[in-house]
Amino acid sequence: MRGAVVSDLVWRRTAAVAIDVALTAGLERVLRRRAGRPASWHDVRASEMHLIPLVGPSSELVREQIRSPGQRLLGIGTVDSRTGARLALWKSLLFAALSAAGRTIIRRAALAATSPERMRERQRFMREWEAISVRHAEDPEARDAARDELAERDRAVSDVRGCVGPVVAVGLVSNLLRRRLAPTTEVAVRARR
Repeated sequence: MRGAVVSDLVWRRTAAVAIDVALTAGLERVLRRRAGRPASWHDVRASEMHLIPLVGPSSELVREQIRSPGQRLLGIGTVDSRTGARLALWKSLLFAALSAAGRTIIRRAALAATSPERMRERQRFMREWEAISVRHAEDPEARDAARDELAERDRAVSDVRGCVGPVVAVGLVSNLLRRRLAPTTEVAVRARR
């Protein structure tokens, strides 16, 4: 009996997420059209949605405080796993702020990594890397030594830690705080009589 209840809840969670994602994409498409920007589904998928992830139909803030449209339709809700009650508003706002910070860091790191100057540096680095392969085609030890020297000299180009570190740090802090302050779970919501 318990297995049937769990599989029913899993099915409802999955369907609720699909509904919420469709609503979010539709909302973004409408907003892009109104602003006069391209609104094909490809543009919506590749867009930089700023507020919708924070307060849109499928955001954690909405799911934790008032239930998303998909959750309402399928009779499930997100609750504090320790108390079974709705999550405190300050906790939801804290995690929304952490999510916004993470998105901002990711967006800035992506812009820095794809800047024209950075792309030229990478192309130069790859040309030198290939030239080393050609020069030392018969001597793998010399090739590896030359590549190590190139990588050491151009550490800023070959090293991705500068971009990844802040993103990983925000994610780890968010997950640690989530586990300590606000572990959540989705449950079936009883119909009111």
